[in-house]
Amino acid sequence: MLLQAENLQKEYKRGGEPFLALNDVSLAIGKEDFILITGRSGSGKSTLLNLLAGLLPPTQEAVVFNGQKFSNLRDDELSRLRNEQIGFIPQGQSLLPNLTVLDNVLLPFRFYRSGKGPWIRPGACWSKWAFPI
Repeated sequence: MLLQAENLQKEYKRGGEPFLALNDVSLAIGKEDFILITGRSGSGKSTLLNLLAGLLPPTQEAVVFNGQKFSNLRDDELSRLRNEQIGFIPQGQSLLPNLTVLDNVLLPFRFYRSGKGPWIRPGACWSKWAFPI
């Protein structure tokens, strides 16, 4: 599996009281898998994505990406992994309005220093959802 999480939990403090944003979430995503996460506002979708991208530490259990447990990585190693192997577009006003969806997704590769370049072929999957490319 490319990305795994078992019994994932995230707790926040709300007014000094513990608030369980995610509880007992498990998933396994393979390299060719495509998933969709849906739910009402406040149901934990963004928290889950932030945990899976290594942007937040879980309260309980761990996230494993490509055999590497996030909790075992130093900050610089986790930053490198996120920079080189994880693509993430946060919700809200994060897309540049003068770019297409594909151009927004490919934007980080303009600054990518490994020389490998993007693995996305323009139009390969975008036409399935009628995104303008």
